[in-house]
Amino acid sequence: MNKKHIVIIGLGGVGGYFGFKISQNNETNRQNKISFIARTKTYETVKKRGLMLLSSEHKNSITNPDVIYQNISEIKNPDLVFICVKEYDLENICSQLSKVITKNTVLLPMMNGADIYDRIRKIIPNNIILPSCVYVASHIKEKGIVEHKGKTGQLIFGKDSKHPTENIDWILNLIEKSGINFKFKESSQIDIWTKFIFITRSAL
Repeated sequence: MNKKHIVIIGLGGVGGYFGFKISQNNETNRQNKISFIARTKTYETVKKRGLMLLSSEHKNSITNPDVIYQNISEIKNPDLVFICVKEYDLENICSQLSKVITKNTVLLPMMNGADIYDRIRKIIPNNIILPSCVYVASHIKEKGIVEHKGKTGQLIFGKDSKHPTENIDWILNLIEKSGINFKFKESSQIDIWTKFIFITRSAL
């Protein structure tokens, strides 16, 4: 199998937790190339010491990706991009991504919001986008250090309604081998809206 280039953009509570699992699993077999994108202080910390995840799920709390970048413009030929950024930064990130992705790059946003898919689609009209929602109790303890408590994080995602017949088995295999608790569905829209409503009510 050809190596895939997996990119995780954002190493906050979500990207740090799930990105850690993907990177640490890859360290055991080097089947893929894992790249992290992080801002200045996080970039410097992870480049020097690795990404740390404080969690009962992992005895070894450090992982070192194959590469860490500060800028999306440095990415070359990504096969799968996990977008784990703040909602207000989405359009900016997608505009930058549009210049480096290939026609075969798959995007998997790990973000809250009922309109994330549509907002990405406006900027990146043709690629596969896998709509998702996540449940994970994790946060940044310090730059480059993510702390996770409570239940195992869960990723729920579904097919792209614009590309429903595309084979993404390799992505399911990657996520499963990374030890990520996930559910894959024909459509994840009900789950996305359920999470969105829950967050909205909690904020009231």
